[in-house]
Amino acid sequence: MAQSNWSALLPALFPTNASGQIHGISRVSQMKFHPTNPNKMYAISARGGLFITSNAGTNWNVAPGTDFMPSSRLASVCIDFTNDQVIYLGTGDHDYYYNGIGVYKSTDGGNSFSYSGLSGMMVLEMIMDPANHNIIVAATNAGIYKTLDG
Repeated sequence: MAQSNWSALLPALFPTNASGQIHGISRVSQMKFHPTNPNKMYAISARGGLFITSNAGTNWNVAPGTDFMPSSRLASVCIDFTNDQVIYLGTGDHDYYYNGIGVYKSTDGGNSFSYSGLSGMMVLEMIMDPANHNIIVAATNAGIYKTLDG
């Protein structure tokens, strides 16, 4: 069995408080790659926002629309392969089992988001049909759901 080689990019220690617990950082809940541009990636955090890089991770910018969402806890992200301005975010926190408030959709690359459905659900994963961008399957804490109209 072949093994991959891994190396640290930024060996930095996490800041700790007096009790020894890590603080001052968050965690990435999920990362997705742009469908055609290998230098563009998307990362979401269970503690705040969608982060986008266009230079292979050298610099990251927060999508401004996530600052105004009713929940900053994000569990999943899905990018439309026909139009990268369309981004779906699934809310919730699967590590601490924080119930989400459903799916939010942006049609302007993350500058704004509007509610898209699955109210009260933690949306752990969203997968777009590679043959039809309007078909999305969502794995939630209440089962698997499918939309046929994006």
